[in-house]
Amino acid sequence: MSVLVQDGLKIGSRADTSQPAVRVVRGRETILGMKDVLAELSERCGQAGAMDDLDYYLSRPGALKKTPNLILISNRAEANDGAVEASELLGAVILYEYRISGIHTGTYATDDSTGRRTLVAPAGLCGRFAALICKWLIEAGAQTVLVTFRGEQGDSDWSNPKSQFRQTVDAWGPVVAMSRSKVRKAVVERVNLGYLPIASTYEGTLATLGKRTRTHMRSFRRRAEQELGCSFVADAKLSKEEFLELNRGSMYAAPDSIGAWRYDSLQLLETPFMVGIRGRDGKWLSMAGGRLGHGVMELKWQMNRSDMAAFSLGTVMRAYLLEHGVALGAREFFIEGGTSHSMRNAFINEWSTDVLVQRHSVTSYAVRKVAKHMMPEENLLARLLTDKTLDWRTG
Repeated sequence: MSVLVQDGLKIGSRADTSQPAVRVVRGRETILGMKDVLAELSERCGQAGAMDDLDYYLSRPGALKKTPNLILISNRAEANDGAVEASELLGAVILYEYRISGIHTGTYATDDSTGRRTLVAPAGLCGRFAALICKWLIEAGAQTVLVTFRGEQGDSDWSNPKSQFRQTVDAWGPVVAMSRSKVRKAVVERVNLGYLPIASTYEGTLATLGKRTRTHMRSFRRRAEQELGCSFVADAKLSKEEFLELNRGSMYAAPDSIGAWRYDSLQLLETPFMVGIRGRDGKWLSMAGGRLGHGVMELKWQMNRSDMAAFSLGTVMRAYLLEHGVALGAREFFIEGGTSHSMRNAFINEWSTDVLVQRHSVTSYAVRKVAKHMMPEENLLARLLTDKTLDWRTG
């Protein structure tokens, strides 16, 4: 076996014909060079769109503070340094390594808690591949590895879980068993707010919502049109400064740096949308942006003027968005980060599964201790590492 030590990770080929070959590709530019191969793999695995818009996701403010690693699973007995062909790939996932003051921590995690755009693999093999990736990285020198993927249970009626996480049987224990390092591991299932199905008509889509929700959507939209003279603009055009001005005066305004990134980053998406609502005087009242691809309308952000709360501009925009989605032929409406709006009651819930493995070491112990301080409160890895009810298994 040839071994290369890079940023503390021992990267090398392993002639173990009992397992698929695993290799790692590090760095944003190198990963972007493989986006066509990854898109083809996603299509073949029935996960079209999972690896689209890598430019956008790899340039997000949070991602720039971490090192991206593309982990590839190949059907070759030996991984090598040659060009990777889509036909030889079995699976892939992008993991981000956390850095503290530029220092590599050996802590790797996927960045989407829903699992929608994380692990790409054939149906039924996601769990096995997630475990294989964890095993390979730990043996290569990683301290902590978290791989999240969309659950494989199919439709579930578990809509009101009593706890944040639900433990599963350690089905992949033999795969995650470490041969050279003492580790602890946990496998967790969660339920997430999924998507709202979009019917072939606007009224048909509203019919899936609760009576009170669809009544509010109709009435607030009608009132805004009558009293504010508002109109929906399907292809909103405004300058960056106009955009930032609206952001500053909106509810839950984002910092200027995030607002500027939202404006600029739309150019990184293959099929972006930015829509708006204008008043009778031509001023912008609300703005929303995201991407549309493979039948999914994905809302990334929304801004509503804070001085017009009585008009419930957020509800008005959602009504217009659903109508716009129907016109564009979308089949699903997905909101990044979820929503507290009552329309959530009509969303289809989705499962996600987390495979978490951690080496017994001083470094991993330190990461656990500082997780809630070095990571945002909503960060999944921090929540898992600080959850005292998690059922860890040793191996």
